[in-house]
Amino acid sequence: MTGIEFRQPMTMIIVFIVSYALYYRLSNSKAIRLLLSGKFNVEKASVMWVQFQHITGMVLLGALPVAFVLGYLSRDPAEFGLVPVWNRTSLWWMLGLLGVIIPMNAGMARKPANLANYPQMRVKQWSAWLVFTSAFGWLGYLLAYETLFRGLLLFECDRTLGMFPAMVINIGFYVLVHVPKGWKEALGALPFGVVLCWVTLTVGHVWVAFTAHAALALTNEWFALAAQPDMRVRFGKNR
Repeated sequence: MTGIEFRQPMTMIIVFIVSYALYYRLSNSKAIRLLLSGKFNVEKASVMWVQFQHITGMVLLGALPVAFVLGYLSRDPAEFGLVPVWNRTSLWWMLGLLGVIIPMNAGMARKPANLANYPQMRVKQWSAWLVFTSAFGWLGYLLAYETLFRGLLLFECDRTLGMFPAMVINIGFYVLVHVPKGWKEALGALPFGVVLCWVTLTVGHVWVAFTAHAALALTNEWFALAAQPDMRVRFGKNR
């Protein structure tokens, strides 16, 4: 491997580590959470905290690293799978993943461990607007997340190191960032990470992975919301 071939993936790995470290530090800030708790009631603080985490992810995992790579480094978005290619292969993969994810989430919705953590916004009365804004936050956050993981990091490593090393690096980071959520989530991230990396490199873009990840998050939230005994969805504004 030449010096240039080595520097290219290392540059992207550094971009990844810095971006994720900043996101993790800010999105887990006890000072910000205490500030929100002091300004709002318990339910409003919960909503504001989750929205803050989503927006932080959109900026630090998506907007800033993409601006750096595409702007400062003058790279082409197609190099990182950011341009969708909707062909038969992509559609079949997307439908197949949705066919597994949605029934799986439906089956897990009522499990105590799932209900203890989801929905992340601990609000008893959900308005239609809150359901929509929460979904929008998840979509923006996960688009940034997949852009960083399966876009910038995976494609750059695949281009210079090859498919297998690229997947090992990507899955390793993917499992590692799930460790703070517990060993079960970390272990669960392993097969999901393998599938998303394989699919992404097969179809040549991140949009199938994004669709699958978004379906996982949204249906998990909606099924958990429906299963929570003390949560309801109603029309009108939250107070």
